[in-house]
Amino acid sequence: MTENFDYTLELDFAKSLARQAGRMLLDSYNAPTGVLTKSDGTLVSDVDKRVARFIVAELAKKFPQYAILDEENPLRHPEKQTEGLWIIDPLDGTRQYLAKGRDFGVLIGLVKDGKPILGVAYRPVIDELAYAEHDRGAFMQTNGKITKLEVTNSKNLSVLVSDSREDSELTKLLDSLQPEKVHKMHGAFKAVEVAKGTTTAYMCSRINTMHVWDICAPSIIVTEAGGKVTDLHGKPINYSLKETTKCKNGIIVSNGFMHERIIATIAPIIG
Repeated sequence: MTENFDYTLELDFAKSLARQAGRMLLDSYNAPTGVLTKSDGTLVSDVDKRVARFIVAELAKKFPQYAILDEENPLRHPEKQTEGLWIIDPLDGTRQYLAKGRDFGVLIGLVKDGKPILGVAYRPVIDELAYAEHDRGAFMQTNGKITKLEVTNSKNLSVLVSDSREDSELTKLLDSLQPEKVHKMHGAFKAVEVAKGTTTAYMCSRINTMHVWDICAPSIIVTEAGGKVTDLHGKPINYSLKETTKCKNGIIVSNGFMHERIIATIAPIIG
């Protein structure tokens, strides 16, 4: 079981790598090159690939016992998944990065026995490093100060949704929930905002699907902060990679207090 292991070494290394990768992103921030549109409609640039190569090489050298998956490359050493699996997004929020925004960064997670056991999420523009390890809490380090992350206990539903991915199913879900507030934001760092307690929920529909690299690291940060992460049916996210890297059944991230209410309310819509 994951609780019998100490992953402090892996977490500290992932935190250091995220900061280094963040500096690489900022180095190319004002003049990105090689911007292309991938087959799924998302963007990629030379810096995505360069940062991916850097993180993967460093992790493989330091922890050769683990498999590695990143957004820009296929799964490496799948036979090592039983020991552990790194899941990486070298640049989450490429559109925001290219638009000179702030809500982009580096996501590094480690999965064991099909569950995330540590995660790091770093936004370099604001120097905000969120991280968590299984059963050891979630924390935020910014401007040299470390604070413990805790979700809000509010039962007033405020929902974060994608600023660039509106779709018909999400509209129906929001109409059924009638949240007090709906906020828009780029990238997977919306989940980190739930962990910080700035909002009560974040939702992604089945139409604009996310991938495991978008949610792996943020999910353990949320759960260690007291929240909950499931698909739209209330089931755990599948990190097995046996079928696909897509989170085909959508995602709900919440403070936990609102989770069952959300699932019950949207059930007639998603079937």
